[in-house]
Amino acid sequence: MDVTSGFVLATTLTPASEHDSKYLPYLTIASCHTEEPIEKVYGDKGYYGEPNRTFLHMNGIKDGLRLVEASLRLGENNA
Repeated sequence: MDVTSGFVLATTLTPASEHDSKYLPYLTIASCHTEEPIEKVYGDKGYYGEPNRTFLHMNGIKDGLRLVEASLRLGENNA
């Protein structure tokens, strides 16, 4: 989701038996259709694992994992 506009950039439906965190690279790549490049990806601590952090680093995207505030999870932009 774009944190400024609230526009959903990409979605996927996953089985309840699979952890969502392994889909971060897929959704990040699927979100690259925007005119402006993705600068930073935010996610709660469930997405903080080394594979996701390495993926972001290798693609020049800033790591905002573990930095999600409750207000962002609720779709509010207080910045």
